[in-house]
Amino acid sequence: NNLIYEIKCFKYLQNISILEAENLNIFSLHKGVYLNLPNLNILDLRENKLVSISEDIVMLKYLKVLKLDNNSITNLPKNIYNMISIETLSFSNNNITFIEPNIKKLKNLRRLNFSHNQINS
Repeated sequence: NNLIYEIKCFKYLQNISILEAENLNIFSLHKGVYLNLPNLNILDLRENKLVSISEDIVMLKYLKVLKLDNNSITNLPKNIYNMISIETLSFSNNNITFIEPNIKKLKNLRRLNFSHNQINS
């Protein structure tokens, strides 16, 4: 049983394109954690204890897949809709209640999963 309560930064990972950190009991990702991941295409943080996503996630300019299923996220960062490279967003089994209409700005979005949330229509 892995326990990582917080991640402050990922140093020396400039060339990494896929980061999988599933089921590690991560509670928080510090602001600036994405600074050293300029080439990241896939970020998989499923089955952790995250309650929010930092606004600086938009620094991941080449991110195509974001998987945050089975966390405790209550809302999405407002600027997530500026991530034009995103093709897959998966937030199933969280505590999300609202999806901004700005989601239509994600022109490359091909897969969207918000199942098992408390979304109000």
